[in-house]
Amino acid sequence: MNQAKKHQFDYDQQITLIIEQISRIEEENLLRTPLKEIPTPPINGSTKSRPLSTSQVATRIKFSTGSYCGSYSGKFSGGREFVLNLRRGQTLTSRNTGGGIQYDVLATGPTGPIRGQKVADNRIDYYVPATGDYYIHVESTINYNSIEFCAF
Repeated sequence: MNQAKKHQFDYDQQITLIIEQISRIEEENLLRTPLKEIPTPPINGSTKSRPLSTSQVATRIKFSTGSYCGSYSGKFSGGREFVLNLRRGQTLTSRNTGGGIQYDVLATGPTGPIRGQKVADNRIDYYVPATGDYYIHVESTINYNSIEFCAF
């Protein structure tokens, strides 16, 4: 199996596992944050990203001057939504720096949903196709966790 097919197979396996776990959580009625459908790309020229969650305000992650990274530590019960302003061509890295397992369930930007690639047990990388706000809804297997976002 060549490297590209292996990565796609690994990615597909991860997505399948995440979907199964989300279904299990929903069945157990533990997921308290209802989610909208993933927004589709803008139709009438609007490039504004929209939040994924219907019942929570996204936590804006800001990078300190001279830094490529920003982080959050706190409650993840029912999932947490983050928003980052990114530039076209950057690679966004989402890294679990706490315990448990992190799942970036949904990610969307000005042109619609983006797909991440799991490059390590605690890290997912995203290619940023357009400049603007990107919303990422993160689930965790524990109620209190820490996450770091870096953009290069």
